[in-house]
Amino acid sequence: MKKMMEQCEIYRSGYFHAERLQEEDDVQDLKNEVTVMVNSIELLRLHCRKLMGQYLGSCSVDELNEITIQIEKSLTLIRSRKISNQPSSFRVLPKFWQAKVHEEEVGKLKAEIAGTRELVNERTTLHEMV
Repeated sequence: MKKMMEQCEIYRSGYFHAERLQEEDDVQDLKNEVTVMVNSIELLRLHCRKLMGQYLGSCSVDELNEITIQIEKSLTLIRSRKISNQPSSFRVLPKFWQAKVHEEEVGKLKAEIAGTRELVNERTTLHEMV
């Protein structure tokens, strides 16, 4: 009987020890997951602040261009939603807003083309100098 009690005690202590190790592993995994989530939340907050115009001094030109593009896309989306939610008596306005949005896009593309042409001309001039 004593031998059987000892075997039960050995089995029980081994079982609880393995269970305790599993719990410790689970806790460590949860801690790691929380750390990753905290970092992700902080990155999202920083990105949100940048989109709202805060801390732009630390941004590179490329990041500023990306932010500008994102804001312009958001404005276009908001305008299109606003137009689609208007009552039927204002159906004439959507074409006006659509034309305005297209004019803005065309103007931006023209400015981009002009900038590209200037760069090509400058590059050609520099290449000729060499």
